[in-house]
Amino acid sequence: MGNRLLRFFLLALGIAAAADNNLPIPAITVPVTIEGQRVTITTGGSVAKLPGAEDQFRIDLHVDLSDLQRNLTAILQPQIDRSDACGERVQLHEAVLTPSEPSGSLTVKLHYERWACVKALGKKIEKRLVGGNGIVPVKLTPALQAAADGGPATVRLSAEVGTIEADGSLGDLLHSGSFGDGLREKITRSMQSAIDKSTNWNASIPPALQSIVKLHKVEFQDGGSGRLILHAEGELRIPADKLRAVIGN
Repeated sequence: MGNRLLRFFLLALGIAAAADNNLPIPAITVPVTIEGQRVTITTGGSVAKLPGAEDQFRIDLHVDLSDLQRNLTAILQPQIDRSDACGERVQLHEAVLTPSEPSGSLTVKLHYERWACVKALGKKIEKRLVGGNGIVPVKLTPALQAAADGGPATVRLSAEVGTIEADGSLGDLLHSGSFGDGLREKITRSMQSAIDKSTNWNASIPPALQSIVKLHKVEFQDGGSGRLILHAEGELRIPADKLRAVIGN
């Protein structure tokens, strides 16, 4: 599979160089497991010769994250849900992720309760102090991080929690800071794990060529009808004589 992908990729570069236009990279669909959920990720893109350069090409990669969107609630629940008898009880109702170019807009709907426990006459008594539903908006922004092994850069996510919507004493509690900070860390950790498994450049870039691919831009895009796409843009340089040698074999 690796040799066939390498040969096809080089052949595609050769055709793009000769035709002087964009050439699609065939979409490849792979299943990944994230927090016990089976998710299908499709990666594709295109290559094109840069104007005035025989050995330099632009590469665009597109990662379709729509199946991740559909399964996001179940993916985030293990990280967010908690049930402390004498503390916080959190239940994630729904997580919706939509494009908001160049970022993603995540809306988390949850039920929150805080309980206290006291002992009276040798018995533990549980008492609910506050509870209710809340809506937490989170802005997710991708960025590139250089790879230590010289391969294509990896995608790192930052999460920014917006204004939490909740009524009364629950709203005051959730706005106190500690809850929002903890939720941001959990969401970042879960979403980063999902992105790490979803952005496997091996699906589109042969390992033998990864050291010469230099990604310089990444962003979330709207693929239509709210479908979330992770778009990466970069360049690669490969000598024309190497292209001719491979194509001629």
